[in-house]
Amino acid sequence: PRAEALPLMRLALLPFWFAALLLTWVIARVLYSDRVALWATALLAVFSGFFFTSLEFRTDGPWAVGWLAALAVLFTGSLTSWRAFASGLLLGVAMGISQKTVLLAVSLAGAALLALLFVPEARARVRFRRGAALAASWLVGVAVVPAIIVAAFAAAGAAGPLLYCVVTHNLVGGLGSWAHPWRVAILPV
Repeated sequence: PRAEALPLMRLALLPFWFAALLLTWVIARVLYSDRVALWATALLAVFSGFFFTSLEFRTDGPWAVGWLAALAVLFTGSLTSWRAFASGLLLGVAMGISQKTVLLAVSLAGAALLALLFVPEARARVRFRRGAALAASWLVGVAVVPAIIVAAFAAAGAAGPLLYCVVTHNLVGGLGSWAHPWRVAILPV
């Protein structure tokens, strides 16, 4: 261990900070305009909280890039099964980095469902059969990286500890046994 290792580790995260800026620009440009993209990226670049947090040696930098890349792929072209799969695959990478991706993925899926239910233009563009195929492609993509991780842990004989560290340890304390279906039903709340 050496004291100069920490700045070098932080320097290694600088490309993730830059990638997050670039992906912010791509997403804002597609959803809004060139001017909004420029301002969003410029403001994010000078926001000291984002800069310094991005350079802390932890998984948030790569995780944010995975999440933003999944959104960028999803929004930057016509929605095809391959695009949905690629977006899901990137989201699966983010999920492999951090479990908090589950909340964002559920939010994204819920937003898509609400758009289909309440926005007539969305309903007109995506029929049920096509929407189901897109959702299936996305879910398969999301599952790839977590499945590889689970398989690797299982092959190493560590499936039990993986389940404990990723799921069991993070369940809300004080709710008692999760064997009761109503307790699982309140988990999203």
